Amino acid sequence: MRTRITFKWTFIHAERAFVGKIQEQREDVVKAVLEYIDRGTTEFCPAGSDGQVRRAARRFLLSAAAGELAAKWGILPWPEGAATEAIRTCFNSWLEERGGCGAQEDTAIIQSVRLFLELHGQSRFQDIAKPDEKIINRAGFRFDRDGQTYFLVLSEVFRTEVCRGHNLRCAVKV
Repeated sequence: MRTRITFKWTFIHAERAFVGKIQEQREDVVKAVLEYIDRGTTEFCPAGSDGQVRRAARRFLLSAAAGELAAKWGILPWPEGAATEAIRTCFNSWLEERGGCGAQEDTAIIQSVRLFLELHGQSRFQDIAKPDEKIINRAGFRFDRDGQTYFLVLSEVFRTEVCRGHNLRCAVKV
């Protein structure tokens, strides 16, 4: 119990010292933090990252900037650069869990198409080489070329089943 109280008071002391330093150097701190976030966004985000990923990186970097300032001012006992590396690890884990640096909607559309083909690739797509094959509830056609299987999806099936829940124009672009 006593450790908790000590931690609480230590945290409040650090918080007050941190806010006090920011108030003393407000204009310089704002400028430095914005430059840090801009530079960090370029370093953290892979080339071609979607705006969603870049905005999230900026939020992660705001936390890193606070940690770096607290270390620089001697408020927290870690070396300079430690906050940035810790936040980089968190950001990379978030990015991996998210599934990449593209738009989340694009990823969801691709997952929907893959799921549909995985579920119905053999049962609802007629092999073009077998025109007499009976297919119930046909979704389209399939053929093999150079070791790859290609699917031709009927337009209404694409619109009403494959892309259900997604914007059709976005799905077509993706």
